[in-house]
Amino acid sequence: MPGSTKKNGRRKKRCRKFCTGLSVVRFRLARSYPTPIWPAKQIGAIYIPTKWGGMLRLHAKRLKDGSYKKLRLFYKDGDINNPPTAQEIKAGTNALVKWKRRIIYEVPRGKMGWFFVVVEGSSKAKVGNTFIQEHSLLHRPWNTWYWPGANNKNPNLYDRRVKYRGPSGMRDDGPLVKYDKYMNNSSADSARDEEWREMGRGIPPGSVGGHCDATAWAGFEETRPSGSKTVTNAMGRSVTFREQDRIGLCILRYWAGWGGENNHDGTLHNLFVRRGVHLRADWFHNKLRERIADDTGGIQVHDTRNWNYGVYKYRASFVGYGKSDVNVKKVKITTRLTFIDWGVVGSSKYRKWHGGPDRHLTTIYDLMYRNDGTIDSELSWPKKSIRGKRSKLITDVWYGNPAAPLINSKVDKIIMGSIFR
Repeated sequence: MPGSTKKNGRRKKRCRKFCTGLSVVRFRLARSYPTPIWPAKQIGAIYIPTKWGGMLRLHAKRLKDGSYKKLRLFYKDGDINNPPTAQEIKAGTNALVKWKRRIIYEVPRGKMGWFFVVVEGSSKAKVGNTFIQEHSLLHRPWNTWYWPGANNKNPNLYDRRVKYRGPSGMRDDGPLVKYDKYMNNSSADSARDEEWREMGRGIPPGSVGGHCDATAWAGFEETRPSGSKTVTNAMGRSVTFREQDRIGLCILRYWAGWGGENNHDGTLHNLFVRRGVHLRADWFHNKLRERIADDTGGIQVHDTRNWNYGVYKYRASFVGYGKSDVNVKKVKITTRLTFIDWGVVGSSKYRKWHGGPDRHLTTIYDLMYRNDGTIDSELSWPKKSIRGKRSKLITDVWYGNPAAPLINSKVDKIIMGSIFR
């Protein structure tokens, strides 16, 4: 009779596609094509260590005949000792997706632990996987030139005379000089002089240093000023602020200080900082989630070149730790941070600064997770920043909402806001 044989006078039944007693084979997270499994005997298991979700992708390696096997993903309670039974697999109970060649599953928050992979057919197959957390702020920030004091990069924030000559041939003052004119400030009340004492005199000639931190925060918090705006003060004086002037005042509004006691300690601008040796990977990874994934605002990273980057997007790739499959809660994470660089249009004489292309910083670290899917500790942070072929270490990370009064005591933030908004 087809499908059966006789031995010692007894009929032997054919084994069904899904037999009872399927064994579980562990797949290390994001380690491609582990030990092959036999679908009729085994199912694969992948451990997701984090409670914060992510994108899980699965695919079977192409067979020698060029075909692909279909897969199905199951989840019950995250316990490896409670895999789907043969009957549940056949009925599709607790299945997360239909049978597919490639599975893309968005793991929701709170669903961590063991996921089970079933392969169709009866011949052996290798299954690869990736797991990624990727998030971006809903509001894409802007960036611009940092308004330095270098004379060869005019206009700058400190111009007090007629250095800048626009395309129309008209000479013009810098934004702070215009602000003082609008406010009828005397030399003793000059916002320009106050700014110069606090920051401008610290910029050597030819330097590109400036308010890169303030530019990043302004890009997060404000709409980029566009076009000119003419305002008239109580004395009847009209002052025209060009687009570059308005951008400069907007940036100054978010400057939290430079050097000494004003160095982003949280007392003046509600900014908080983790520095150098105090910067831990577990703290950093949580801060990415709190600020960017939860859309409460970006972060800034500060590198050894003394430059600041406003990060608004990240992509964290998880890989199983080590060569053994027993360390399922330990993962190596490669995170790409995205910020907007500054760009320039026009000639050197009539240049106009604006937001440039996306740039990236990459940092690599190892983390340990608890049973509840929260981070236990940092294992190591061997590479804090890489950009292209040039290595730059991240020394600080800043975050917070800069809503406190300006450092420049000669500036009225409400009036200045009405000029650049």
